[in-house]
Amino acid sequence: MSSYPPKPIDPIALRSMIERAISDDLDPIALSHSQRAAELIEDALSLPAGEDQLWFTRLALDLDPENIDALMLLSEYAGWSDQEHLNALRAIVATAAHLLGPDAFTDYPPNFSSFPETEPYLRTRAQLATSLHTDLQFEAACAEYTDLLALDEKDVTGIRLLLVPLLLALNRTAEASALITRYAADSATLAPLAWCRVLERFLASDEPEALSALAIARKLNRHVEVFLLGRTPPKNIPDTYKQGSKEEALAYATVLSEAWAAHPSALTWLSNHPGQPPESPNRPRRNR
Repeated sequence: MSSYPPKPIDPIALRSMIERAISDDLDPIALSHSQRAAELIEDALSLPAGEDQLWFTRLALDLDPENIDALMLLSEYAGWSDQEHLNALRAIVATAAHLLGPDAFTDYPPNFSSFPETEPYLRTRAQLATSLHTDLQFEAACAEYTDLLALDEKDVTGIRLLLVPLLLALNRTAEASALITRYAADSATLAPLAWCRVLERFLASDEPEALSALAIARKLNRHVEVFLLGRTPPKNIPDTYKQGSKEEALAYATVLSEAWAAHPSALTWLSNHPGQPPESPNRPRRNR
């Protein structure tokens, strides 16, 4: 009689049999493919772009083909055209919506961000909106921004800071004014909205309020003004910044410049009311 062992069973079935036998001693969450995928993609995001990051991302998708963060990260490695990239983002947003289910879109608004499971959807749809904006598809971007604000009035993704200047650029001043009023406190604390309020008050022919708003905007971030008046921002925009910093000015330079450039008379008015010129964001500081 042969002593050769019998043919083994399928490895997946074998693992399942063993895990069932010890299931009482294991945390079910630890056995979740989606949880393991989430841990892998967290590792991937901590790595620089390259083969290792791509390997972790693909492994995460092997475990959970619908992991939104993994899909987003993997898409960054595709050499797509702008339109192909937008199509991919739309598909990922649709996947995120499917994972949430239809009830989320009736039960959660206008407090979408209060539910942790909505975070990937909000973040991914915000990426779609900003990509449309970058691609100069302004009306489509505006629609996405508006829908996001309707879902989440708290606006954890900061969409209002992009939507208001875009509305001003599109000469949709009534809608911009309504949002500035809705988020009135932000005009006194957030530089992007403060500079929008200056423009909005000027377009409303309210020069006293425009001048008052200008003083606040300059106090919140004086570096913005050089970009409004024509300085071209660098292509490399910082991912993080402190309020009032040059980096904050760079982060919003393009969208704010679009808004002001759409109203040449406002730029003339601004140049006729000079403030203390800030140090150039592109000029190195000299030691004294």
